[in-house]
Amino acid sequence: MKRNYTIKLIHTTHTDIGYTHRQEKIMNFHTEFLKQAIEISEKLKENENFIWVCENFWEVENFIKSTDEIWKERLIKAIKRGNIELTANYLNMSELTDIPSFKNKIKKAKKFAKKCGQDMDTAMTADINGYGWSYAQAFYDEGIKYLFSCIHTHHGMYPLRKIQTPFYWKTPLGNKILVWNGDHYMTTASVGINAPEVIWIKEKNWELYSKIDQQIENDYEKLEQYINNLEKQNYEYSCIPLMTSGLETDNAPPNPYFIEYIKKWNEKYGKSIKLEMSTLKGFFENLKKESKDIPTYSGDWPDWWTDGFGSLPDYTKMYRNAQADYELLKEIDKENIINEKTREEIEENLLLYSEHTCGYSASIDNPSDEMVLFSEARKNKYALDAHIQVQKSLDKILIQKGQQLLKTAQPLIYKVINTSNQEIYEIAKLEINYWELRFLEKGYKIIEEKTNEEYDYQSENFPRGIILHVPLKLKPLEEKILNIKLDKRQNSDYYKPIKLADGIYDIDLNKQEYNTFQITPEYIETKYIKIIWGKHGIKNMIDKQTNTDLVDKTKNYEILEPIYEITPNEKKLIPSTHRRTFGRNRRYINTQINRGMIKSIDILKDGNIFTEISIKYDLKGFSYYEINMIVYKNLKKIDIILKMNKESIWEPESVLMALPINTGENSELWINKGMVNLRPAIDQLPGTCMEYYYVKDGILKIGSKNSVLILTPDVPLIQLSKPKYKNIKLYEKPSIEKNQDIFFSWIMNNIWETNFKASLGGFHSFKYTIVWDDKLKNPDKIFKKFKKNRNMITIRINNN
Repeated sequence: MKRNYTIKLIHTTHTDIGYTHRQEKIMNFHTEFLKQAIEISEKLKENENFIWVCENFWEVENFIKSTDEIWKERLIKAIKRGNIELTANYLNMSELTDIPSFKNKIKKAKKFAKKCGQDMDTAMTADINGYGWSYAQAFYDEGIKYLFSCIHTHHGMYPLRKIQTPFYWKTPLGNKILVWNGDHYMTTASVGINAPEVIWIKEKNWELYSKIDQQIENDYEKLEQYINNLEKQNYEYSCIPLMTSGLETDNAPPNPYFIEYIKKWNEKYGKSIKLEMSTLKGFFENLKKESKDIPTYSGDWPDWWTDGFGSLPDYTKMYRNAQADYELLKEIDKENIINEKTREEIEENLLLYSEHTCGYSASIDNPSDEMVLFSEARKNKYALDAHIQVQKSLDKILIQKGQQLLKTAQPLIYKVINTSNQEIYEIAKLEINYWELRFLEKGYKIIEEKTNEEYDYQSENFPRGIILHVPLKLKPLEEKILNIKLDKRQNSDYYKPIKLADGIYDIDLNKQEYNTFQITPEYIETKYIKIIWGKHGIKNMIDKQTNTDLVDKTKNYEILEPIYEITPNEKKLIPSTHRRTFGRNRRYINTQINRGMIKSIDILKDGNIFTEISIKYDLKGFSYYEINMIVYKNLKKIDIILKMNKESIWEPESVLMALPINTGENSELWINKGMVNLRPAIDQLPGTCMEYYYVKDGILKIGSKNSVLILTPDVPLIQLSKPKYKNIKLYEKPSIEKNQDIFFSWIMNNIWETNFKASLGGFHSFKYTIVWDDKLKNPDKIFKKFKKNRNMITIRINNN
């Protein structure tokens, strides 16, 4: 070693909810851990030091909820003494996290810390492999200056290609937080300073067996080697932070025997390597005193591990639906009809589902084990509870806005509301129950009550009746009352470009006579778009206004083409061992890539508003795979409903949908990640993942000739490369070539070997929307506009 060092031991435990035990039991564990830490600190002798760092505020919040006033007061005293440190992160979150809810938890944490006399400005994470750029802004906005990161490089990687080093992370708005790019949260277990090994054993009497003296001898040699390796990467600080756990497991208790361990270590080796317990804030304050030129980096920090939520596609879809509807709820509930307690419960369930742990540790090797099944059900319940709470709350608000619940002799009157402060043009959907249809058999029309204006519409069957689709333009916050009135004429719903008894449309029509709309077995054409089918999907998508093909022919895939990957376990390895060989790849050298083949194209519905087309596929791994495509005749918009019945397979597999979009030269790909819109492979931290990304609202590709927006409300992942096994390239500098690569919607996968779900089997459905226009040039405005389009609400009201 080139110098003497002080090892700053951050004594904490990694919180994995549902990974080692039942979720509620882990909650009890962490409450008990805080009690133990309090008791240890109260028994300290003179000149003894013990510090327990709370990895997150969730454990403190549960302690406050579940203990009496005496315990709360003891906790506050321990914090004021400096024996327990509070930190700001709520849990170790995935990128699915609802950022406004996350910020509210930070506010709550800071409020409690202030009560305890602590100026909270520090957060830590452990295990997870990235945070998303929104996190940096969220922390800064709430007064958090420091973030300590403990990256786990299993199927992931730390940024900067270097650990145990600081950097300033510039936020999307140009602010900065100081990050310590730390080592694994159990580094001490592998490089020295293991948790002191002690155990009580009863022989004649209970005796405490300790291996501390033996441990110290072995640990010093390993720690010295670790420090030598740090020096080779030019480590420049006198202090080295190491996370240390009370036991070699996640969800571990505090270990009072560290007091003895540290004392004996320092007596023997303290002159060259001194050990001392430290708070995170204490470490950062020391770092700033020693800091020289700390570099600044700006951009996204993609989480390598968010792909695990692809193993829970249905509940992740439910979570995203609840998240979107909660955003709507907050916007329309101006009168605070929904109380603070209900909002807190919604936010807590959203956060608990998006916490990084999906299930029990044995989920892949023993998928039928009851702990695996019970843990998965509890995880899914967070999404379910959030969804139920949001829907119940929306129902309550809409009743206040005039919604009439079911009753006999109910009038066919609807209120359509634009809840946003900008103009929107969208399709209002009016539901009519099946028992009401007999009154409308002779025809009907839709009239606006105030102006008596008549609107076009088109009907669609749904299990409880029909839905009338009505295109409407609404001014900011405008409301329109629509009446369904009897009209003895042919409904606009029955419009056909030409009537053919067999229902097969295979005649070229006179474009002038039929307003350029055509359907044939080869293509569908509106006044805006011509879609030509290929073997796998859409091989041409001609924007008729710009005369450009929106399909990128250079990528050798077709739009909407399904891809199914499976990696056979040829060596008959244990399932988890098989998956572990993937490394940072999400496929292996023997992964089989299967491309879906179209077997039929049928017209399900044709009217004056839209045509709905069914595309059925032959695809390995599926007994049923269908895309319903709704092509609007007077909008530059296509809705996609993907439906499937997936066979249950234990081996690693993935399902993707190709989106080879062409928008002309000098194109840029943008994605929305909540609070921020960014360009993959351009707006990133060095050394981060460029293979796949979390997406919140959608994807926008802007080019010289056109722009295409794809909204992905149900599926949160995209891959940005062709599906093949390769060495992984990390981001180093802006790459326009990589940004313009083909991207795929990554619908589901079961690739991970622990805690994520083993089987993807069953029925699933997912929605997408494709919009194109050469005027879609500003990502911030575009994502905001189409997000607001979701804010059209249609409710049925009474005639008074």
